[in-house]
Formats: sequence, structure tokens, C-alpha cells
Amino acid sequence: MQSDLCEEKIGKCFFNYYNRANLTPLSTSTIQRRLESRYHPWKVNDTLKKMEGGGVLRSMEMNTKHAGKIRFYFPAKIMTNYSEERKMMDKIKRIMDHIDRYSHPKVTSVLGKHLHALVKSELRAQGFKIVGENIRTYKEKEWDETRHDIDLLAEHKGKQLAVGVEVKNELDIMDKSELCIKIKLCKRLRVTPVFACRWLEPYKEEIRNNGGFPWQFKTQMYPIGFETLVKSVKQRFGFPVMVATEIPKKPTKEFEEWMKSR
Repeated sequence: MQSDLCEEKIGKCFFNYYNRANLTPLSTSTIQRRLESRYHPWKVNDTLKKMEGGGVLRSMEMNTKHAGKIRFYFPAKIMTNYSEERKMMDKIKRIMDHIDRYSHPKVTSVLGKHLHALVKSELRAQGFKIVGENIRTYKEKEWDETRHDIDLLAEHKGKQLAVGVEVKNELDIMDKSELCIKIKLCKRLRVTPVFACRWLEPYKEEIRNNGGFPWQFKTQMYPIGFETLVKSVKQRFGFPVMVATEIPKKPTKEFEEWMKSR
């Protein structure tokens, strides 16, 4: 039943009430973002493959300049001749141009640094002292199993609490294997893991079960000066993005409540 509901929701991305096909191709990431509040990304991915295998959808995998390989889906029934296929390819190429704009290394670098700075500022406001960045050693303990490190290490001034904070200002959810490594790293250093990311819903319980805090923002945050790009990304893809100069109020309040419980 859950699979059928997921198929139904995905179908609404491609067909209207009268079962007329939407002629706009959608990337896997776009579909995952539209349905993320109801279904985990891997669930959406598996259902897309099932719908393609059943002849409902077709897909093409394309190489972008800055975002790697991206798979685009579209209704199978609209691809009946060479002319329609050319039209679909033209649409996909135009979408790829927009994807390359927000995926350009200059943009992603700025985004990473921006959230990094916002998180540091909020930690200080919550009574923490930043004691290091890109940390693999702490108080004579060292992580040497992999080349990974933790983005920020902070000590609270009034509590016996040190946190290792992983910061990711990305639309896509972080890889599960990386999350597990960061949790192990924090345990080795004997600090509390905190994940400061846009989307963490599938991992919340695992993070909490390991004594950590899932600091989920839901929105990808851009610095001032990116208003035009943010508007374009919202209009074309419907992605949760915004220009922000501080952590939004709700996740800030959630972090405050978590701190009170420590």
C-alpha cells in the first residue's frame, strides 16, 4: 500500500487530473525534493525505477558540467517519434543549464562557507566556544580509521559539553555511510555529534539514538547577493531555498530546547 501511495504521488508530478502528460522532464533530485516530507529519497528512487520498468515513465541520464550525472524522467507515452524526442532533449538541456548555474563550484563553495559561518555564530550565541575546525584529534584522542574530520568542535562555557558539528548546506541528503563515520568519529573523540544540515529526516532517530542532535533547517541558505539566483531556483524547481543572514527561528528554538535537556 505504501508503494502504491508513493507511485500515486509521483504520478501526479507527471500527469494531471485528466491523465494528460506533463511535457516537462524532472530530475530525480527534483522529484525527491517535492516528496521529501512524505517519502525518503531512496524510496522515491526505487519507485521511479519500478514505474520505468512498468512502462509508465522513461528516463535519460545526462552529464552536467558541475553536478555530475543526472537522471531525468518523463512520461513514456509522449515519446512516440523522433520529433518528440528532440523536443524532450532540448528541454533537458535547458534544465541542465540552470542546474549548472546553482551547482557551479563558486556557488557551492560560498554556500558551504555561509552556513559554516551562521552555525559558528549561533553556537557562540548559545554559549559555546569554538575550539577548532576540521578536527580529527581532541584531548589526546584521535580519529585515524579514515581521512574524515569534523567541521567544528565547540565546548560549552557553562556545561560539561563538547560537540562535534558537521555542517552541510546542500539540497540532497548526506550519504548514510558518511553519517555513520562522523558518528563514530565523534564517539572516538568523546564529543556529542551534531548534524547541521538542510535535510536529516531519515536519520533523525539514528542520530538521537547515538546521543546526538539532528539540527535540521529544511531550507538551503544563501548569503545576501544571491537573491536573483534564489528566485530562479524557486521558480524553476520549487526547491526550498532562501537568502538568510541567520539560522531560522524554529531550528534555533529546537537547538535551545535540546541544550536545556543536556
